[in-house]
Amino acid sequence: MNEEKKTVFRADLIYFVIICIFVGIRIMSAFNLFSIFGSFANYIFSIIVQIGLLFLFPLFLFSKLEKRKVKDTLSYFGFKKISLKAILISICIGVLVYILNVYIANFFHSIIRIFGYNTSSSSLPEKYPFYLFILNIIFTAVLPGICEEVTHRGMLLKANGKLGMKKAILISGLLFGLLHLNIEQFFYASVIGVFFGYVAYMTNSIYPTIIFHFLNNGIGVFMGYATVKGWKISNFFNFIPSYFSSNIMLAFFFLMIFITLLVLLTIWLTKALIKETLNSDVKIAKRQIYNDSLRQIYLSEVERSKLEFINGKVDDNFDQVYGLEGKIEDILSKNIPDTLKSNSESLVKPNFTTKLLLVSSFVLMIIITIFTFIWGIL
Repeated sequence: MNEEKKTVFRADLIYFVIICIFVGIRIMSAFNLFSIFGSFANYIFSIIVQIGLLFLFPLFLFSKLEKRKVKDTLSYFGFKKISLKAILISICIGVLVYILNVYIANFFHSIIRIFGYNTSSSSLPEKYPFYLFILNIIFTAVLPGICEEVTHRGMLLKANGKLGMKKAILISGLLFGLLHLNIEQFFYASVIGVFFGYVAYMTNSIYPTIIFHFLNNGIGVFMGYATVKGWKISNFFNFIPSYFSSNIMLAFFFLMIFITLLVLLTIWLTKALIKETLNSDVKIAKRQIYNDSLRQIYLSEVERSKLEFINGKVDDNFDQVYGLEGKIEDILSKNIPDTLKSNSESLVKPNFTTKLLLVSSFVLMIIITIFTFIWGIL
């Protein structure tokens, strides 16, 4: 087995172990074994799952198996700096993702209700102090936004990228949806998981998807807080239906137009984000090639001057080194495409064991998800 296949195998093995432990923890939670922690039970559960299982476990185990430094593993997972413009675009996309996600979730809920499944409604506290809002932001938005992205758009997407872009995006997206172990969340979580995977793959960074994930969960927490406080913004999603309450068809028509515009705007912003990150990659590649080329030319001049000095010919030509920008620009124009291509992963075919691990992860989570649909457990 070559190193690339080993990397895919190790990532999928780690993920399978994560799933087994996660299912075990969820079963413990279903039997109220975390109740010993009292009102802090949910927070303890989140710390164990998010920080321990989905962040530290894959980060350090992958580093150990791959014989990488933790810093190098973080870079491999996609912790690549993005520009301020890319951050602002990501924030806009994150808001749009949340709005679209609400409509997708409501659509899917209406379908599973047809089959007799009663969707659960999250209960909000009668009194919602600000400190509780901050805690919910941390444990519902910040931790999942970072930790779940590290596992799915970091390790899983990056390693399986060696199998091909489409396969990697589908694998990471569907497993992300199934990780929720809940039929209600599976569909829309898979949809946004595939979208997140596409963005992470195309930008070669998980910072945009961390922003998406944080905003998607964080705005949801804020809307719950706004509902309890009686703020008008909590009725945002009922604006069109209530405005056209006298005409259902007209309300549906304008709602479809509204959703279509949101989708088109999201697509446009996503293209802008990818273009911005690509431009940044080109600038970085140019700077690297420029520095490498300048260094090589400088060293060549040093060696040539040494030989001339030894042969009795003293001719100071060091200043000529800094007049070679034109030549280096020619080098840049020829080598930038090759440099970017060299960063793409060569495709490999997974062996039987790797396929078995992936299938086992899917099967295990599908079984649990079906249980939630039939019996409503976990």
